[in-house]
Amino acid sequence: LDTYSRTFPASFKTYILHDSTIQTKYGLSLIYTGNNDVKGLSELHLAIPESFSKEDAVFFRGIKTVSYDKKQKGYLFNICLKRIGEQYGHQFENFVKISLDYN
Repeated sequence: LDTYSRTFPASFKTYILHDSTIQTKYGLSLIYTGNNDVKGLSELHLAIPESFSKEDAVFFRGIKTVSYDKKQKGYLFNICLKRIGEQYGHQFENFVKISLDYN
């Protein structure tokens, strides 16, 4: 989020349980600007799964969660890209890399 000006998918949505601003570990501020309607959300990716509370789990129940564990070897982008390749094929994985300008 705080590295690339061109992202894939076209947008990111943030959801919070209470009206507040979220500050990431490296200083990126995520500001709540809308409602918390999670309809249409197919997957929730958890970069820091230990921060996902029971209250969060209730809020996002029924939505598939994908956790990235610190024990996984490799950079988060590479792990996610590998998952994309396994699900959609190597060609689409390469397309995503190109779209992110990630080499």
